[in-house]
Amino acid sequence: MLDKRMKFIQVSFVVMDVLLTVATFRLALVLRNLIKGDTTSFSTEYWIMLAAVAVLWPISIMLFNVYGLGSNSRKKEKLSLTAILPKLIVAVCFAFLVCTTSLYLAKTQVISRAFLMVFFVTNLGVLLMANFVYKMSLRKLLKRTSFYRRIIVAGSPDKVKKLVKYLNKNNELFIDIIGTVHLNGYEDLSSKPKLGEFEDLPELIIKHSADDVVVTIPYEHLKEIEPYIHRCEAMGITIHLVMDVYDMKIAKTGVSSIGVIPTLTWASVSLDPWQIVAKRLIDILGGLIGLILTGVLSIFIVPAILLDSPGGVLFRQVRVGKNGRNFYIYKFRTMCNNAEALKKKLMDKNEMDDMMFKMKDDPRVTRVGKFLRKTSLDELPQFWNVLTGDMSLVGTRPPTLDEVEKYDLHHWRRLSVKPGISGMWQVSGRNEITDFEDVVKLDVQYIDSWSIWLDFSIIFKTIHAIVKRSGR
Repeated sequence: MLDKRMKFIQVSFVVMDVLLTVATFRLALVLRNLIKGDTTSFSTEYWIMLAAVAVLWPISIMLFNVYGLGSNSRKKEKLSLTAILPKLIVAVCFAFLVCTTSLYLAKTQVISRAFLMVFFVTNLGVLLMANFVYKMSLRKLLKRTSFYRRIIVAGSPDKVKKLVKYLNKNNELFIDIIGTVHLNGYEDLSSKPKLGEFEDLPELIIKHSADDVVVTIPYEHLKEIEPYIHRCEAMGITIHLVMDVYDMKIAKTGVSSIGVIPTLTWASVSLDPWQIVAKRLIDILGGLIGLILTGVLSIFIVPAILLDSPGGVLFRQVRVGKNGRNFYIYKFRTMCNNAEALKKKLMDKNEMDDMMFKMKDDPRVTRVGKFLRKTSLDELPQFWNVLTGDMSLVGTRPPTLDEVEKYDLHHWRRLSVKPGISGMWQVSGRNEITDFEDVVKLDVQYIDSWSIWLDFSIIFKTIHAIVKRSGR
């Protein structure tokens, strides 16, 4: 949810400040020794003070509501530098005052006064500089990741205008407003382009690869737009409603907010920022390990492919990723060069329904390709897709463009998460599954029950299946 993403940013600022404070504490002792020309050691008293600082600084930051996490955070959520820096200075000064007062009352003579002054100046300077750099670079960094949310604002013109104005002023929400959608017959009053009418909403979501829809509308029109809300729900799109409640069949309903605006939100995908970050870190680590493994095995795989049949080593194809974003997927080539042209002649032998193509003993597969597929070695280059963020280690199967063109709305829901190298379908005996609706059910089951532990379970099952050479 958008408010959870905001909370994640706020907490990350606090964590950054605490880590930098601990680092400058140690640095201050080094600088003090250089200034004084002696070698004061990091004794037990300094360790005790460091522990106190690590606790006192975040408390002070919370107390003065520096990043909108205090008791009055609903009124002071802005993360602009003009709002942060004055409160940060006050918070650091207060924490330092409490710290020095405690040392005075304890009558300790071990902690150097010169050290305290160096620590205060260094800490304040580093925190101010870090916040400036972090705030300036955060928007650019996050815009390159899936953390940034692409949203469509829908509703009546007057309410849409007010909401768009608020969202434009609060850029710390890290959202990108694609455009607006209105009730029939209303003209656009906002600064964003009008994309269409409510009945066009599902098509507009697909066309613009939207992540969220924010609906703000008068009470009397709620029943009128309810069918479109349910269609968005069926697609797995997160919906934020500024008022009233709908009886959703799939999505989890929760009260949240976009900045200070309260909304009722239905999300059929887990949006907990901490779990998303953990999943991404696991993907990065797995991607790096996978690419190292790919590099080693390429010494044997590349010559085998080249000697077996004419053509390149890698197969590149456009696939459809999260919420309709297109990307190039990479695999080791396992088919002959004219595989796509031959596919049209083989459609009558398709073992799946019309939504996917799968054929046992596919004549397009080369001799080396059969071995690579049997051992899943053909998928090793996809670790690059994982590292770049287009895919995850675990997710749903990445469909082709022609498959997505045949989708009904409820099929679109399987695209509400990143596609994965492995997933529920791959570890559930995919050779025995010939009905596309069963594939969708497995993907939806993964989405509804997703957790980090489920990902680990699928990874271990995938490794076991590869070792046994099953499921291909």
